[in-house]
Amino acid sequence: MVDVAFMFPPGGRIDSFRHHLGMAYIQAFLAKYGYNSKQVIPLPGSTLKECAEHLIATDAQIIGFSCYDTNLYLIRSLASHIKRKMPSAIIVAGGPTATFSGETILTHIPEIDIVVRFEGEITTLEIVSHILKGTPDCLDDIKGISFRHNGSIVRTPDRAIFSSGEGKERELDDLPSPYLEGILDGTEDAGILTARGCTHNCTYCNFAAMSRHTIRFHSVDRVINELKVIQSALGTKTGCPSMIRIPVHDDAFTINTRRAKEICKWIIKEGLGLNLYCMCRADNLDEELISLLKQAGFVDITFGLESAVPEVLRNIKKVCSIPPEPENDDYAPERRFLSKVREGVALAKKYNMETAVSIILGLPGETPDQGLKTIEFVRKLNVDYYAHNFLGAYPGTEVFDKASDYGINVKFSDSFLRYNTTHAYPAPSIPYLRNSSIYVEGQKVAQTLLQIFAGGKTLKSTPGGGITSVVVKINNSAELSNIFKWLSHILAVNGNVFVFVNENTSHDELTKIIRTSYAAFLPTERRYILGVLSDENAEVIYKMPERKVIRWKFQFPLVQFTKYPDFADKTGRTDTENFPVFYLKEKRDVNVLAAVSEISAREAGHDEDASGFWLNGVFLDGCRWSRSVCPALELRQFIIAESGEIQPCMTGQTLGGGGDNIQDTRKRAQDLYNKLRMDRGCDECPVDSRCAKCLFPDPISPQEYCGIQRSSPDIAGIVIGSKLANTVRTLNE
Repeated sequence: MVDVAFMFPPGGRIDSFRHHLGMAYIQAFLAKYGYNSKQVIPLPGSTLKECAEHLIATDAQIIGFSCYDTNLYLIRSLASHIKRKMPSAIIVAGGPTATFSGETILTHIPEIDIVVRFEGEITTLEIVSHILKGTPDCLDDIKGISFRHNGSIVRTPDRAIFSSGEGKERELDDLPSPYLEGILDGTEDAGILTARGCTHNCTYCNFAAMSRHTIRFHSVDRVINELKVIQSALGTKTGCPSMIRIPVHDDAFTINTRRAKEICKWIIKEGLGLNLYCMCRADNLDEELISLLKQAGFVDITFGLESAVPEVLRNIKKVCSIPPEPENDDYAPERRFLSKVREGVALAKKYNMETAVSIILGLPGETPDQGLKTIEFVRKLNVDYYAHNFLGAYPGTEVFDKASDYGINVKFSDSFLRYNTTHAYPAPSIPYLRNSSIYVEGQKVAQTLLQIFAGGKTLKSTPGGGITSVVVKINNSAELSNIFKWLSHILAVNGNVFVFVNENTSHDELTKIIRTSYAAFLPTERRYILGVLSDENAEVIYKMPERKVIRWKFQFPLVQFTKYPDFADKTGRTDTENFPVFYLKEKRDVNVLAAVSEISAREAGHDEDASGFWLNGVFLDGCRWSRSVCPALELRQFIIAESGEIQPCMTGQTLGGGGDNIQDTRKRAQDLYNKLRMDRGCDECPVDSRCAKCLFPDPISPQEYCGIQRSSPDIAGIVIGSKLANTVRTLNE
């Protein structure tokens, strides 16, 4: 019997369901008082319905979500599903967004019953105790919550932050450990927490506000004992504990350098052999600490930079909270801080650690030139990676309260259930570097789209029952609404939706498409809109249009295979990256591909596999030449044509219509496959075991397709090799 079921839905840069360390702390606290709980982790590729049913199947009376701006849309959808199936369930939301936007959540998401503000252990225990003992009407006795009562929202007084009274160095030790109490076994990749909070006053940070700008610690021996549990578990599971990187979730692990050094020395003494990574404040690092971090297993270190401009750093109180003296202030603390960032990165590199920094563009008082100065500072640091962020003004922060003082506009969106921030200047126009988070994310999107163009199975296993990727060619808002509502039932949570629009589609229309997806409860934020451009050098070019925040300069030219050399010569190098998609438009394209593959295989000195040779692009629906059966049978990704009909691939024919039962559509594909096996004589064919048996081999006939499969086995090597090379390389360039 489970009393409480927890779930941490994905969102933002967290792309899958996973265990949440904060929830595990609450679980351990509940267990101390005799209550059973469980974190529910759906299979990758699960639909919204499957995720909700996993929660309902626990039979828990109380369901809790960890809530951030990035996953609130998904929590809304899950809560709606749960309440329809299980109206008696009490749904609770906690976390940063629940803390500072609790009343907003209750106003806009009627399925959520209670929000927990700030730390959740004691508050959740009291909620569970009241509800399971049958006294839910006494919730107003519980500090730190907001809830509905008789049509109104009740907000109780804030709860004081937790303190054991045992002294600052072990102030958190009275909270049971998720690892030492067996809530987490150490294999969940949930990380550890050695301290809670931050004493700095950065005006943009709601995490420091969560701790009310205080810091409290676990004892060093508690930290080491938790790491031992993780080491033992990973050693048993993988045979090599260092194969997985373990995050230290402290807001700033090195804020107390003496303690950080002590923890490192104990890790070294115990010989734990783990790989760790953390966030650090650069202004209190020295070489001894960097050396100890390296010896202790820290392989990755991130410094919070935010801006390279002293005046901007003062505005956000990153280093100093004293107001500047007009005309006279030399911003010495900020200049020292920037010097320490340079020094910290250099030291980390000296000890062969991976380095990263985070920046925020659009900060209070920042100008475009100052934004460019920050980018140039990052370029010269030569870090491995940097987080290219734009200011988001979150409730609970000083920036949110004083945004208008700096020409920053903050407005709540009923559609997106979050506050949108408009900066004082167009911050997204500042160019990003190739080692930025934006570029890396764009590469991942490019990889996904190339896989759709190429067809076949994706690189990641998705055992859940949802559709992983969809291309939608419909632009009409009313029709899109119906399609999105249908997809909301069958799309995998965090699945990919690419909407192809005319190149002249306005910004307002693009925004309307996104709003329509939210209104339909589409369970993903991975919806991307691509303009379809006409081009004299290509059949068509698919290009990501410039949006308000993210401005990827990637495009996907669809080029007839035999004309690609001309295309490459005419386009040359630009600031836009081309990811070519080869189109076998005519029979001669297929014949040339067969000839190239035979020559390549002959030169490689083998007969069956030319995968050592690849072309700078993927083949449109190249899955027809793979050695796996046609992916249309599984139908995990498909195209929705302008007519609303479902096609299994870009050049495929209709299998059904949008709105059809997806299992019926898969059955039609299976029936068609069974028929073509008989018509083509596959059972007697010598290459049956390595032939994809494409349902729609246009532009060649089925007979010609079979003939090429028998006579040109090396095509598979080039097509598969090109797909792998071009989809994997996008993440490594």
